[in-house]
Amino acid sequence: MLNLVWEKTVVPINIEIELATKLVPQIEAVMASDAKQKPYYQAAMFYYDHGLDLQKASKWADAAIAEREAHYIVYLKAKILAKLGDKEGAIAAAKRSTELAIQAKDTGYVKLNEDLIASLK
Repeated sequence: MLNLVWEKTVVPINIEIELATKLVPQIEAVMASDAKQKPYYQAAMFYYDHGLDLQKASKWADAAIAEREAHYIVYLKAKILAKLGDKEGAIAAAKRSTELAIQAKDTGYVKLNEDLIASLK
């Protein structure tokens, strides 16, 4: 939202950009390449956020976790599993993310995981 403001007048202008159409082919090309380092987490997050192929997002999240088991990556995996309908897997991942968030002293992710678990019960 862009707001043009002068004196007592505000004119809101809604700006929308279609990212998925432009970025999906680029993401697919990078993920299919022979590159040693791939943006697994970012690709999984983009697919999750835009409601794209969640099976691919799940595999990419697994690859990101294999590289670095961070609380925010495991939380993404939990959200993907929840959206795929795997409640047990989502709860297990959220519990693991909570453990990692406590170690990282990130109370925000502890709360996010608690909320996700509560929504799945």
